[in-house]
Amino acid sequence: MTPGRPAGDSMDVIDSMDNKRLLWLAVNASHAHSSLALPLAQLAAKDSAGWSWHAIAAVLADDAGELAVRVNAEEPALLSATLYLFNRRLALDVLQRVKVLRPQCRIAVGGPECSGQGAAELLARYPQIDFALDGEAEAALPRMLDLLHAGDDDFQGIVGLTWRNAAGRIISNGGRALYDAWGTAPAPITSSFFDHSKPFVQMETARGCQQGCSFCTSCHTAVRYKSLDAVRSELTQLREHKVREVRLLDRTFNTPPGRCISLLRLFREHFADMRFHLEIHPQLLSPAIRDELRQARPGQLHIEAGIQTLNPAVLRKVGRLDQPERALDGLTFLCQCPSFDTHADLLAGLPEQSYRDVLHDVAQLVAIGPAEIQLEVLKVLHGTPLREQADAIGLRFSPETPYDVIATDTMSAQELHHCRKLSRLLDITYNHPALQDAFRAAARTPDAITDMLAFMERQGLSLGPAPSLKKRFALLSTFLHEQPADEARQRAQDALAYNWLLWAFPPGDGPAKNTQPANELPEDAQCVYGDHTCRPQAGRRLWLLSTSTHNYWFIYDRAIAPNRAAAVFRKDTNTCPPAVHTVHGNLREQQ
Repeated sequence: MTPGRPAGDSMDVIDSMDNKRLLWLAVNASHAHSSLALPLAQLAAKDSAGWSWHAIAAVLADDAGELAVRVNAEEPALLSATLYLFNRRLALDVLQRVKVLRPQCRIAVGGPECSGQGAAELLARYPQIDFALDGEAEAALPRMLDLLHAGDDDFQGIVGLTWRNAAGRIISNGGRALYDAWGTAPAPITSSFFDHSKPFVQMETARGCQQGCSFCTSCHTAVRYKSLDAVRSELTQLREHKVREVRLLDRTFNTPPGRCISLLRLFREHFADMRFHLEIHPQLLSPAIRDELRQARPGQLHIEAGIQTLNPAVLRKVGRLDQPERALDGLTFLCQCPSFDTHADLLAGLPEQSYRDVLHDVAQLVAIGPAEIQLEVLKVLHGTPLREQADAIGLRFSPETPYDVIATDTMSAQELHHCRKLSRLLDITYNHPALQDAFRAAARTPDAITDMLAFMERQGLSLGPAPSLKKRFALLSTFLHEQPADEARQRAQDALAYNWLLWAFPPGDGPAKNTQPANELPEDAQCVYGDHTCRPQAGRRLWLLSTSTHNYWFIYDRAIAPNRAAAVFRKDTNTCPPAVHTVHGNLREQQ
């Protein structure tokens, strides 16, 4: 694929008059994303004679009618697409339109939406679809292409395939396609369809998962690994194509521990100019893994830690490791590592989980302080044990994507709606670095979080577009003024004033009304943000913020930092602990 092509552009490999045209409709979430499905499938089927490969890239904002016209103009004999939660509606809309325009075109789909009963349901609901594959396309597509090219309509030997025969009967071969040769297969970047022009690329060093989380499509699936040499070679090729950010799709990066340590060391010692996003189970952090993480280069790693819930009974119900105290210990360690940020994941709507459990989980994580807390309502996905158990365990979920839980035996529809609002509250307050310190100071208990959520709902909190950052400052400030005067409120107000000034909102206004212009910077003041050599001079402004525990001097110079303070200096007024977490904030700013 030619770097920099916009969504909707066509891509192809060498064509021949004797070849049938296979067209891949690649619908991504945005222009920044690119799936591995197409390059992996093309590489696995490159020896299937009689086909020329072509592709049209699209994003969710594209028009289905226009895409259908573009696809039809390519005159495909076979149209393929990978179906996910996020792209299912648009992709299926396009596929149905193409079938009307080009009835002779065969249509094949794969991806997570075809897992379990999903494949048979798709063919039953959409007569335009001819094939749906449960599992890994690399294992099934070559044989399927050979049969199609030969005019053979008997596909019964292909594991995982559900298909429609000439009489219109739907036949399911059963099983799930598994590509045994994946570990030694060519790297996706060697395909002409791999797009290395994106801001980040996806990569696998492992497939499958030994964990038994019943809500996950990888629950108890066969685990395969690429060798360290293969990983090194693939990363080298990515770097040669100027790729600098890699998101690993490995389900649990830190298992087994020896492999995790080897990979972390490989990243640190040989790919220091690249950044890696990793999914880690915080309960499985051995001392050796912790030692290696402590040595991480600043900014090279981004960690996503799956907590999901801290209720051990709920964890056992969904087949997840049920020692939440160990998970919290692991998360605390990750959040204390200064060289990288950690995002923590929580789920709402799990079986036997209560609304109070969710509030308790959020409060526990707020106290620990990950860079972000991502609270999502559980989705009951195709191909998961949870979907099969849903009726028996009292999960009611939407029949349409994203299959989100809307009520359970232990959580009402209204309470789950509150969970959505709570997620929104976290996104617009805690998850913004300018507001996190104030939120942490004000909302460390479930009751305090309930009070803040109720206040925000009275102020019109919705699931729509986020209010401006200035508006969010004002909302938090108003909420704090309504709370009883105590140390927690004072710390939160101090943090809000500090960050108002750090983010270069007008001094003497908003939460920082008490800020005063200053004439000089004390020699013994310590720099806590920005350039420590920055000093007051002509053209720069100096402002003093006095909090309950510190004096802060903010230096502003638009030539240095147009949207932030150029430097912040601090001098303690007593021996109390600081009211704001300036060191943690600095790391995120510098990254």
